[in-house]
Amino acid sequence: MPNIGKLLAKSLKSVASTIGLRSAVLTRSTPGVRTPGAAAAGTNPTTTTYACSAIIEVLTIDDVPATLVQQDDRLIGILGATLPAGIVPTTNDRITMVDVDGVSKTLRLIVAVTGDGVGAMFEFQARK
Repeated sequence: MPNIGKLLAKSLKSVASTIGLRSAVLTRSTPGVRTPGAAAAGTNPTTTTYACSAIIEVLTIDDVPATLVQQDDRLIGILGATLPAGIVPTTNDRITMVDVDGVSKTLRLIVAVTGDGVGAMFEFQARK
């Protein structure tokens, strides 16, 4: 049986410029452990980055309830097949990519909007 996520990624890459598919970097911070003897020093988080492809657009009230949308919120669609195996984007991950205004920005994934069940596309509400 074919992998739906890989088929979707391959199909979308062939029309990348038409749909606005862009290179992106997903960044995940994982809390570490405290330094012995320095209880107030923090947890020494570990940051890991993953190259991927994503689509970005301005978020509207058609996507999520109006009370949850802020002015500069974005709708991010991350192609699951462009991430390493086993990596699933989650809230509080960050994504760096060229925004709709042509400027590279880092946004925090704040709410999962939809999922497709097979990991082909992960959609998130994101903000600065």
